[in-house]
Amino acid sequence: MQQGTQKLAAITRFFAQNDDRLSLTKWNKLLFFSDCVAINHPEMNRQILDGLKYIKMPFGPVLQHYDSHLKGLVESGYVNVVKTAGYQNGMLTFISSSETIPSTDVQLNEIEESIVKSVVTYFKTFSASEVSDFSHILRPWTEADMYDQLDLDLSKNETVLKQLANVDNLYRLVFPS
Repeated sequence: MQQGTQKLAAITRFFAQNDDRLSLTKWNKLLFFSDCVAINHPEMNRQILDGLKYIKMPFGPVLQHYDSHLKGLVESGYVNVVKTAGYQNGMLTFISSSETIPSTDVQLNEIEESIVKSVVTYFKTFSASEVSDFSHILRPWTEADMYDQLDLDLSKNETVLKQLANVDNLYRLVFPS
C-alpha cells in the first residue's frame, strides 16, 4: 500500500471510529475539510495530509477516484461498507471501522491527528447534507468548474468564512485562538 493510501486508511479509520453514521458523502467532505485545515496549519508547511486530489462534483468536493480508494480500503480490511435503501429508491453508503484492523506502516503524527480530530469534532453533529452544503461555500469548490480538480490553495482566504465566523480559513475555524 502506498504512503498516501496508508494515510488515507489511518484518516478513514479515525473518522469511522469517531462517527458511527459516517456516510460516503460525509467521508468525502471530512477528507476535504481536513486537507483544507492542513494546508493552512502553520506547522504543516502548506502540505495536505494524504497527497490526494479532489474534484468538483454536483454535491460538493469529492476525492478523485474515491470509489477505487474506498474499494482498496475495504479489500485491505481497514473499513467495512454497508449499503442501505435511501431516499427515492437511492442507496446510502455507510463506512464503519473494521472489527480486525490491519496495522499500517504509516500512522498519523501528532499534528495530523490533531487536525483530523478537530475536524471530526467540529463537524460531528452535521448531517451529510449539512457538510455538503457547507462545502459549497468554500472557494476551492466555488471557483472550480464542474468535474475539475480543486485548488486547495484557495482555502487560505475564505471571504464567506470571514463574513460568517470572522475567520479566514478552516484551520482558524476548527482551531479557534
